[in-house]
Amino acid sequence: MKKNCFFVLITIFFLINGFSQNIPDEFYGIWESKDRYVFIEEKETENENQIVIYLKTYYGWYVDRTVEPKEYDEKVKRSRNSSTPKNAEQIYFEIQPINQTDSIMIADDSLAFEINLRYSKNETRKIPVALINQHIYLDFYIQDSNDKSFYRGNAVSNGLKISQWKNPDNISCLYFFEDSYFDIRYWLTDMDFEKAKVSLDFDDKRFSVDKHIFSSGNNYSCVSGKSKKIRNVQPPFYIQKNQSNESIEPYIYFNIAENDKNLKKSFFFNNDKSVIVFDKEPYLTKIADKNDFESLMQIVKSSNSRRKPPSAPLFSESDLDWHWDLIDYIERNDKMIQEVRQRQKDFGPRAKDLE
Repeated sequence: MKKNCFFVLITIFFLINGFSQNIPDEFYGIWESKDRYVFIEEKETENENQIVIYLKTYYGWYVDRTVEPKEYDEKVKRSRNSSTPKNAEQIYFEIQPINQTDSIMIADDSLAFEINLRYSKNETRKIPVALINQHIYLDFYIQDSNDKSFYRGNAVSNGLKISQWKNPDNISCLYFFEDSYFDIRYWLTDMDFEKAKVSLDFDDKRFSVDKHIFSSGNNYSCVSGKSKKIRNVQPPFYIQKNQSNESIEPYIYFNIAENDKNLKKSFFFNNDKSVIVFDKEPYLTKIADKNDFESLMQIVKSSNSRRKPPSAPLFSESDLDWHWDLIDYIERNDKMIQEVRQRQKDFGPRAKDLE
């Protein structure tokens, strides 16, 4: 009995550690966004993976070492101030490819992932991300392997935060035609997940999509109850090839226009059109590769050694004549003012002495 228990414990130990080290190489390195740095370090030990998140506080003038492993403080001592607490937060993470089912098959499986953050024993969050050309995107869609016109959306998160956030109430999926596409809304539901299709009719267009979408550990539905038909769908958006960006590789850019033909926004596909990303600024951009702890500390040191330049004066310089001779004449017989002037003189030169 004891031998069996020991064998089970050893097996669980190796499974956990083996799984925790399963991080795609593309994620290792230093990433930057407008308000934070993220460092994913490739470790030689078999400990659980810990993510590093440094926030750009005070309008980006100070980098706070908010989330980091405890041993970082031993390597480089943390500064104590009003922004940086004594101890950093610890957040553990795992990265897995988004589940590839019969309907979700990505030709390049290095594109779409889920980052699982564990804040504590009972507090976790899943973040779907698309990794394309050294950039991480949060708002993306995955092509259905059977119906190439159907693209599944994901629960768009707030990104790599130091605390939990509320899962989105709605996600969307896209269905494409040659010159237009439909944006289908799915909402959060407590119904049991059902692998079924529902239909949509709009003018002369008819097609079927998934009834439920499972994303970030939640179930989303596009119909109520047992309904098999999508109702109250919004009109399609019209698509127009963006000639100015046509030569940009490896992406194919398109413009999206509403029904009145006014340009709304743009998006691009990856090489095999298995993933769509809306043409907006990426959430994170890689700025350094692999084990570069020294570069990370140099970023912190350089950022925190900057000093904000002095504010511009409230009033611009002018050639105003103060008539100091008249001021002295008015004050000459006032004993109290003369005492004040003497204290000012003892403290430092007056404005008239600097002219």
